[in-house]
Amino acid sequence: MPGSYMSLSQSMRQKMVMAPQMRQSLELLQTPVMDLRAAVQREIERNPVLAGTETSPDIAGAQDPGGAGSGLESDAGEDTGEPSMGADSELLEYFGQDDYYPYDSASASDVSDAEERRRYFFESQQRGQSLQAYLLEQLEYTEPDGATRAVAEQIIGSIDSSGYMKTPLADIAQATGASLSECERVLHIVQGFDPPGIGARNVGECLLIQLEQAGEGKSLAADIARSCLGMIEQGKTVRQISKACGAEPEEVSAAMARLSELNPKPGLAYGETNAQYVVPEIEVRLEDGRYRAFVDETEVPVPRISRRYLRMLEDPSTPEDVREYVRGKIAAALAFIKGLENRQSTIQRVADEIVERQQDFFEKGASALRPMTMLEVASALGVHETTVSRAVSGKYMLSPQGITELRSFFTAGVNAEGGASVSNTAVKEAMRSLVSGENAAAPYTDLELQKKLKDVYGISVARRTVAKYREAAGILPSHLRRRQ
Repeated sequence: MPGSYMSLSQSMRQKMVMAPQMRQSLELLQTPVMDLRAAVQREIERNPVLAGTETSPDIAGAQDPGGAGSGLESDAGEDTGEPSMGADSELLEYFGQDDYYPYDSASASDVSDAEERRRYFFESQQRGQSLQAYLLEQLEYTEPDGATRAVAEQIIGSIDSSGYMKTPLADIAQATGASLSECERVLHIVQGFDPPGIGARNVGECLLIQLEQAGEGKSLAADIARSCLGMIEQGKTVRQISKACGAEPEEVSAAMARLSELNPKPGLAYGETNAQYVVPEIEVRLEDGRYRAFVDETEVPVPRISRRYLRMLEDPSTPEDVREYVRGKIAAALAFIKGLENRQSTIQRVADEIVERQQDFFEKGASALRPMTMLEVASALGVHETTVSRAVSGKYMLSPQGITELRSFFTAGVNAEGGASVSNTAVKEAMRSLVSGENAAAPYTDLELQKKLKDVYGISVARRTVAKYREAAGILPSHLRRRQ
């Protein structure tokens, strides 16, 4: 075409490239213990020098092949290539299957029984991709910079199984150090992910996102989702809603029918279909007058390296191509085992810091939860806040207060008397306490709740903040709580 031309140009830009071992270590840190078992099994199936074992606090589980005579001093880097399945089969045939198990520590029948139990457990865990994993996978395609990724990961981590974002953006901003407007921008990016409606903060926003993605953002159904959804929830008639919307009843009926076709819980379409089990990885116990955290090492499945492979490296009759293959596989196995070790130590450090800062919570309950951000914990530990975010993602703690998700310990604060600060969880608990004792025939309005919070608990918050926390606590407005 006239005027068209081609040209070459050069440009420079900075891009962080994460080493495979570092990426694997971060993935292990973020993985909950139930999913960790499947991850270990996949690594065992991929790397023939690894073998399954009973869980053990000795997470290294093998001699360091970097010692004298191992031939690994210059080969401790990452695995540089994957051989074909045919090569794997030949090596397993060459080395022999039975050396995966240490007969000097258990009988053959004991080992066989343990292996059968292990295989049964893994094969019985039919686990689909989690919603968070699906969203993080989509995040990779947006090529975010470091700051955007940190905010996006915090947002994705706060999305519940139904697909709603439960953490206020103000808390996300405080945890990441980003501005509120930047958090809004990143939230809009996440809300563009699949499934439609994900990352909404309420049902109206969820339905509106779906309509906008369908090109119906200016329809009557969208107007109802924006402004009149509460009337539908209150059981108002079509005529009442049509009067409020300034539309004909027939048009409102059609719009309501369209809304009924949308999915108010988009997150339920993804994730695991089996029954969900929560396995607390940390137990909090009272020792010497202080509450302390203990990471349960028995829940972590620890693979080991077959000693036969180490001996083969020292055997001069071992073919050189086999020797090189084994070196790479042992290096990869050691990196994986080290990643498991780092995961446990990081979770222990984060749990220690949480428990030390929240002693009153374990003694008195949610009303005594102190405001705490991931940035504060990260600064105390000398790590990045995203490391703390990964360490608490999907992890649970067993304490005298029951089972608690680690992420729920991180809350923003509001002002109280004497310049003190109380967590928003404590504010919600105070509201629930006030509402439970109110007169059912004349329940507290938001303005009255605001005054009661000040007079009874010394908590000073704006009326709009009262409304926000009331909704977050699942407390209905006063006119819907009224009982004659």
